[in-house]
Amino acid sequence: MLEKLKGGEVMPPKPHAIAILRGFIGGALGILTLLVITQWAGTLAIMAPFGATCVLLFAVPKSPLAQPRSVIGGHFISSFIGVLPGFKHEVQF
Repeated sequence: MLEKLKGGEVMPPKPHAIAILRGFIGGALGILTLLVITQWAGTLAIMAPFGATCVLLFAVPKSPLAQPRSVIGGHFISSFIGVLPGFKHEVQF
């Protein structure tokens, strides 16, 4: 475990300009789409981590953090935790 703290690992290669541009455009379009859905439905359909997720999905799609299990599972857990306080008022113990 102490080896990890020392560092010394090889840095990943610098991303190409195309990957950066694809991440920016994909993230902007993803957030814009969620904002349009919010206006259309009249309910909030966006949360803070969506921007970071969009950039990960479009800029580095082969990253372990951009895999479906990580994305869907992470958003499901964070959504559940965000909704959980609302259940406190509904359920009487």
